[in-house]
Amino acid sequence: MSRHAFHTLLNHIRSDLQRSEKHAWSGCPNGPISPELQLSMTLRWLAGGSYLDIHHFHGVSAASFWKVKDRVLESIAQCSNLRVSFPHPHDTCNLLDREYLMFASTWSAHSEC
Repeated sequence: MSRHAFHTLLNHIRSDLQRSEKHAWSGCPNGPISPELQLSMTLRWLAGGSYLDIHHFHGVSAASFWKVKDRVLESIAQCSNLRVSFPHPHDTCNLLDREYLMFASTWSAHSEC
């Protein structure tokens, strides 16, 4: 993921992560975990990284890692700007039907030669 893509994604979910950062548990010796680190840990985990390496590298406890990961994934899932929309099945079928008929008519015209 490019730096630009990382920051674009972060900007979409930053407010959720900062909100949770303000409510960080008081027992965290290093203070709240920044939104940048929260996203970094989650993306690394999604890419196949081990939570053992990730929490150690980012300087957080294993328990904090799991909480952060869940929070980031929930923020991404709830972000309306990141929603994937699919075409209505009926519209897609009509388009495919038209494209097939065009292809079939072209094919039959060539096969008679």
